[in-house]
Amino acid sequence: MAHDPSTLLDALISMVGDIESRPVDASTDLIASGFDSLASLELCTRIEDELMVPCTLDDVFEARTLTDLAAVLAARSQGTALLP
Repeated sequence: MAHDPSTLLDALISMVGDIESRPVDASTDLIASGFDSLASLELCTRIEDELMVPCTLDDVFEARTLTDLAAVLAARSQGTALLP
């Protein structure tokens, strides 16, 4: 299922806000804000379960911001990126 980057971004902001129990925005740098491997694993699991887009821990750690992660996941969902 192809996802629009803005739709994914909205979903990611909501998911990360839930996981972190605090407000986040599109420019939130996950690593700098203390998002650890357990939180990243929870995020990837939610992305795969709720959005049906494959997600890896590397995606989260390499993308850094939610905007970047949304772009990676959108490309993957549209078949323009190779699965890791």
